[in-house]
Amino acid sequence: MSLTQWLRILWARRLLVLLTLAGVLAGAAVIAWQRPYVYAGKTRIVIDLSKDPITGAVVAPRSFEMVIATQTALIQDPSVIERAARILGYLPANKPNPSDYAALTAERRLVTNLGNGLFVTNVPDSNLIDILAYTNSPEESKRFSEAVRQAYIELSVRQQRASAIGALSVMQDQMRRFLAQRTEASQRRAAFERRYNVVLHENGGNFDEDGLNQIANASDDQLRQMAKAGAASSAAARNAVVLSRIDAALATAQATLGPNHPQVQALVQQRAAAAAVAQAPIRAQNASMSVDTLMSHKVEQLLADRGILAEGRMLVNQEYIYDSLMRGLAARIVTTAQQANVSNGGVTPVGAPTAEFKPTAPNFTLIGVLAAVIGLILGVQIAIIVELLNRRVRGIEDLATFGVPMLTPGRQGEDREEAAVPELVAAA
Repeated sequence: MSLTQWLRILWARRLLVLLTLAGVLAGAAVIAWQRPYVYAGKTRIVIDLSKDPITGAVVAPRSFEMVIATQTALIQDPSVIERAARILGYLPANKPNPSDYAALTAERRLVTNLGNGLFVTNVPDSNLIDILAYTNSPEESKRFSEAVRQAYIELSVRQQRASAIGALSVMQDQMRRFLAQRTEASQRRAAFERRYNVVLHENGGNFDEDGLNQIANASDDQLRQMAKAGAASSAAARNAVVLSRIDAALATAQATLGPNHPQVQALVQQRAAAAAVAQAPIRAQNASMSVDTLMSHKVEQLLADRGILAEGRMLVNQEYIYDSLMRGLAARIVTTAQQANVSNGGVTPVGAPTAEFKPTAPNFTLIGVLAAVIGLILGVQIAIIVELLNRRVRGIEDLATFGVPMLTPGRQGEDREEAAVPELVAAA
């Protein structure tokens, strides 16, 4: 069929098309008027991207978008919506008994319905998040959006505090272990100092270290010269060291045991003997010793003191390591304790909640346009179906469609309703 024939069919059935269009428009109007008005309420928050609002952990710059997406999803989480419903009084303050299946089902249904009217969007190129709530009242929409914001901030604070408190417990246990190990290291250092009658410096050395380092770094010729020049002085120095150690032990014993204690008397006799040895002539003995023998004694003394110094350095370094660990851990404990006392959890509310007093739904303009399009399409389809079901011959065009031979054509330019049916002449 040609376009002209289709247009003639639609014109002939124009009343049917118009009635269908009117029916669809009327039905859409009834449905639209029966739907309640929907109003929007909005609140806004800003996310601190330097740390995760839930865990408090430091966030890398490349993870900013992931953090925003995560927080957007968390705002729409049923736990946040449930908390907002309890804040508004839609649900009782306390959760129902787990065995009360009917109450639990009703709460889930309410939370689901409220969640269907909640939308969260991120302001492009920023860390701002808009919380949009849709209800049948502008005031309720505003209150609901504010309740969701409050519930989300409470959730962030609660989760961050719980995480910080758990971390604090672990850190405090670790601090107690470090303190015990530091005490053991101090006791080992004190025992070392008592055993050798020395006082270890913070660099792990004692009062003999400078001289020993000088001997250790000397060349062979320098060591020979030191041995020749200081044969007698070396013996005197060794005797002086022995006396100083006995004096230190004697002072400690007198302070703790008293002057008449047998141990104190023994130390006094030992010191007198050492002083007598120190005053005895030793030049002849040293003169009879060769330089190689003196060097051998120096090296033996050096190696012995080196082992002692290495042990002392190790003990001091152990204390230093534990002190460093404890200082770093103390700084972390202070930071974590601050996180345990946060008030906003890295989420800051921005401005007061607002409401749109112009309803966002139903959109009568959109409904009317869609109903008109659907009505026209449906009317045309019904008109074509009715026309195709009607098999009467109404004009020359119908005969031409079916290929019926004609001897006399009809008059041109007449409507099919007024045109005479052509006279059919039978063949003689």
